[in-house]
Amino acid sequence: MANTDSVKNSVVELITVGIFGAFVGCLLTLFLVEKFSATSDHATLLAGFGGAVLGSCLSAVVSFILAKQASGETLSRDKEARRAEQKAYVLRLTVKASVVLSDVVAIQKTIDQSLSEANDRKLTGQPLWQRVLPIVGSYQTFDIDPSELSPLIAAKDNDLMQASVTLFMQHRNLVEAVKLYGEKRDKVKAIVMTHFNEAEGVITSGLTQDQMSALLPVGVELESIIKQIRAMLIDLKQIGERVTFGVGPAMRKYLGDDTIPVFGPPKEEAKSPAT
Repeated sequence: MANTDSVKNSVVELITVGIFGAFVGCLLTLFLVEKFSATSDHATLLAGFGGAVLGSCLSAVVSFILAKQASGETLSRDKEARRAEQKAYVLRLTVKASVVLSDVVAIQKTIDQSLSEANDRKLTGQPLWQRVLPIVGSYQTFDIDPSELSPLIAAKDNDLMQASVTLFMQHRNLVEAVKLYGEKRDKVKAIVMTHFNEAEGVITSGLTQDQMSALLPVGVELESIIKQIRAMLIDLKQIGERVTFGVGPAMRKYLGDDTIPVFGPPKEEAKSPAT
């Protein structure tokens, strides 16, 4: 923007100088013509000063054309640089949203697999926390850079902008909930220490009255956490798909650039969550 203003100022200065020079030349010419009209050198003086005025005008016109051309080239370069910068922001946002979506899908598949295996072992009637194993993952979260939202803000696409912010904030909450579930689930091992039998992955344990009392609040908390996680997964998956698959087409339309990457959903959708 600074380069553009500088070029515009130069054009104004050149035009002003040219007009001023032409004006002064005309005044001097008229004055000298009147003063020397009686002399024999009238024609020579008139031609000389007239040429100076004409030269000043031509110089101003040429300078204006060159400055205008340079201004156009500068504006074009600035426009291309801004577009390249916005494309980079769009790509960063789309890739990060794609990674978040992949993490959400992976967590959902892990829970569904645990529930499916519990159903195969005839444990369908047991509480969720007893059927869903701790979820092992990298627990990686992402921070959204305000610059990555700038193309969406410039395009006035408030829906996608809000969806992007919500996606990364809620993903952080999801990761914290998954970590907490794993930590609370491990506490069960410290409470239940007496085991009698293991068959097809099902462990039969014996509990004293004190152990049952200690396990009850932990079980209630675990059940609440796993239900919250499953509810978050449904919303986050929808938001993640909207951002991951929607930013590319929206920015292609806004920037008028078909080279912007567009992400699409996988060919095979995941099966419905187990109950």
